[in-house]
Amino acid sequence: MLPSDTTTRRIVVVGDDLTLQDGMVGYLQGIDYEVSRVRSAFEFFKRTDCRSFDLAILHVSAPDRGVLALSGYLRNVTGTRILMISEHASVEERLEGYRSGADLFMVGPVDFRDLAGAIAGLLQRLGPRSDR
Repeated sequence: MLPSDTTTRRIVVVGDDLTLQDGMVGYLQGIDYEVSRVRSAFEFFKRTDCRSFDLAILHVSAPDRGVLALSGYLRNVTGTRILMISEHASVEERLEGYRSGADLFMVGPVDFRDLAGAIAGLLQRLGPRSDR
């Protein structure tokens, strides 16, 4: 278990692997994060206020290259931290993720405790929550 600094941090999980999303969302909510989820970059733009998240977890799957565009958008327009996850990422794919704006790229399967540690580290650098 990790975070619990006194402020709730808002996280959005973007990806089409519903089993992974269910586990991740449940774990992160259990350690006091406020978590939203969408299945694609398109759905993210359609259903969310992109400026309202402290962190976006983008699950990179081969068919959906939209998360790279979403990463670039978040990097250029918001203060949202970006964590990418992929089960099958070559060095070149990870570098492409970093070039698109990712703060961290994890190769799965990811242990949720490790994920929580990475999230806590990224969010510590944000400072106190403020509406953007």
